[in-house]
Amino acid sequence: MAAALRRRVTLVAAAVLSVVLVAAGCSGASPSAGSANSTLVIYDGRSGQFTVNFNPFSPVPLNAAWGMIYQPLMFVNLARAGDVQPLLATKYQWSPDGKTLTFTLRSGVQWSDGTPLTADDVVYVFDVLEKNPKINTYSVPYAGATKIDATHVAVNFTEPAFNFSWYVLGKTFIVPKHIWTKIADPATTTNPNPVGSGPFVLSHFSAQSFDLARNPHYWDPGKPKVATVRYVSFTGNQPALNALLGGQVDWEGGFIADIDKTYVAKNPSANKYINVPQFLTVLVPNFDAGPTRDLAVREAIYYGMDRDQINKLAFSGYDTPSTAGLVLLPRDAKWLAPDIAAQPPSYDQTKAENFLKQAGYTKGSDGIYVSPQGVKLTIGVKVVAGYSDWIEALQVIKQQLVKIGIDIEPQVESFSAYSVDEQNGAFDMHITNIYGGPEPSYMYNDFLNSANTKPIGQQAIHNFARFRDPAVDQALTMIAGTNDDNVKKQQYSIIEHEAATQLPYIPIMQSSSLTEFNVGKFTGWPTQNNLYALPMPFEQPDMGIVAADVTPVG
Repeated sequence: MAAALRRRVTLVAAAVLSVVLVAAGCSGASPSAGSANSTLVIYDGRSGQFTVNFNPFSPVPLNAAWGMIYQPLMFVNLARAGDVQPLLATKYQWSPDGKTLTFTLRSGVQWSDGTPLTADDVVYVFDVLEKNPKINTYSVPYAGATKIDATHVAVNFTEPAFNFSWYVLGKTFIVPKHIWTKIADPATTTNPNPVGSGPFVLSHFSAQSFDLARNPHYWDPGKPKVATVRYVSFTGNQPALNALLGGQVDWEGGFIADIDKTYVAKNPSANKYINVPQFLTVLVPNFDAGPTRDLAVREAIYYGMDRDQINKLAFSGYDTPSTAGLVLLPRDAKWLAPDIAAQPPSYDQTKAENFLKQAGYTKGSDGIYVSPQGVKLTIGVKVVAGYSDWIEALQVIKQQLVKIGIDIEPQVESFSAYSVDEQNGAFDMHITNIYGGPEPSYMYNDFLNSANTKPIGQQAIHNFARFRDPAVDQALTMIAGTNDDNVKKQQYSIIEHEAATQLPYIPIMQSSSLTEFNVGKFTGWPTQNNLYALPMPFEQPDMGIVAADVTPVG
C-alpha cells in the first residue's frame, strides 16, 4: 500500500521561489572525473533522513537496492505490452503444465566484488524464498530450484504458476550466495555493504544523501554512462520543487500543478516531463459495513461523477479516462471485453438518482436521500493529509454528488492512520490508487481475489473493499493455470463484467504519472516514442535500466 501512496507526491509551487537544496543533499563524495554533468541527482519522493537498508528481500529497502545495485533475471517493461528483456538471464521457458520455469543465464556476469555470478547463486535465491515465507512477499508457490548445468536453472512450483510470471522473472532480485550464506536472517539484515550485479555500487552514505558509483564489473559494455548517481532527501515538497526548478535535481517523479507554466517555462530547453499512466485512481467502497454495501449507492456514485470536471479542477487535466473493467489503457486494451470498452464511465445525473429511488431511498427536505431504514446518505471518505490533488478531487466530487442527493464528507488523516484504517476496513469509503503488473491478472488478483481480504477489524492485504465473488475467484484460478491468450480473454471478460456490475472499485480516472528530468544535462530518457522502461525514479528495476542508459551532455 505504501508503494502506491508514495506515488502521490505533490510538489507545490510557491509564489516566490527560493532555490534551496538541503545542504547535506549537496554533500558526499565528489563526482568522478569527466563530464561536468557526471553526477545524476535523483529525488524519489522520500522525505526526512535516509536509513541504511539495501536488502532486496526487505519490503521497504531504499529504492536503489532494486535495479541500481541488484537485478532480476529478466526485465519486464510495464510501459509496453509483452515487452520482456534479458538481464541476468537471456531466455526463459515455461513447461506446458506451468510448474517449471527454466532460465538460460547470461555468461560472463560478475558480482561487483569481481566474483563470477553462477547458477548456484540463482538456485540459492529461489531456495531461500521457498524456505522463508517472510521474504516470499508475493506468495509464489515455490518448490525449490535445480541447477541443470552451468548456464541453466529450473525453478519449480507446486502448482501452475503462469500468473506469477512477473514476480519470478522481473521482481526477484538475485544476490551472491558466497555473501548471503553468512547472513543469519535474510529477512531482517539491512545489508549495509551491498554487493550486486547492477550498474552501480554504493560509494558514500549519509542520512541526507547517498552516492552510487559505476560498477567496474558491470556486464553490459559501455554502461552506465554517468559516473555517479546521488539520491537526495528533503524536509518537504516545497524544498524539493525549489531544487528541481533550480536545476539541482535532475530526475524526479511527482505531481506538479500546471506543470508547463510552473516547471517547463522556467527553462524550456532543459526542463522536460513525461506522463505514463500506471495507476487507477478509485473510490473504494466498503462491502462489509456502511452505506456503500448497497449496490444502488455505488451505482449512483459511479454515474454521479463528472470525471472531466474532476480531471480539470483537481488533476490539471493530466489524468486519462478509465474503464469500469479496471484495466490500464491503452496498454491492456486487447484484454478488455468489447462491450465494456464501448461503455466508459459517464456522467448521468438522472440515471444516478434513479438507482437510489428504485432501491427505496427517499429524498429528505435538505435534498439528501434517506435509506429505507431511515439513515441519511452521508458517506465519509478517507484521504491522506498532504495529498492535495486527491483532497481537491474529493471537494469537487462532494459538490457533484450533493446534486444527486448524496453527502460525502472528506476525512483527512495522517498516512499511518489512513493505512491502518484502510487495511482494517475502518471506513465508509476511501480514495486511493490501485495498480498491478504487465497484464490485468496481477491487479485483479491483488484487489479482487477473496483470498486477499479479511473481515472488518483484520488486516487485508490488498482487497480493501472486502469484495468476494466465486466467479471472479474461479476466473483467476483459470488464468493462473494457462498460457493460452484465448482462454485468458474469456476469463478476463468474466472478471471485467463483475467489476463493472458490482463496482468494487469505483473508477475516477487513470492517474497521471508525471516524471520530470533535465535534458540539458542528460540525454537518453524514455520518451513516448521509446518507452524502453517506466521513467519514474521510484519504479524498480526500471530506474536502474534508465540510469544505466542516460548520457551526460558535454
